[in-house]
Amino acid sequence: MQDSHKNEKRVKELYEKYPYPSRQNATDKKVKNFVKWVSSIFGENFDYWKGKNVLELGCGTGELANGLALCGANVYAIDFSSSSIKKAKELSRKLGT
Repeated sequence: MQDSHKNEKRVKELYEKYPYPSRQNATDKKVKNFVKWVSSIFGENFDYWKGKNVLELGCGTGELANGLALCGANVYAIDFSSSSIKKAKELSRKLGT
């Protein structure tokens, strides 16, 4: 059990130091294109997300979460890394989501 706890602590420290993904140049066009790609995986179109409630577990720096919000989804996003959440919030302010 101690090894598991030690490994969990190491992973958290790593994510805090190197949040993933770390895309500094995300734009509304780029995150919307990401949503289009994800939508195609589900066989849906871009408008599918409008008005949907979405919970993203492990949102990283928020590209998908913010893209979904730009498409009209009600998004709730969480991540293990507080530095990733900080970047996701910065992106949200930048994109106005």
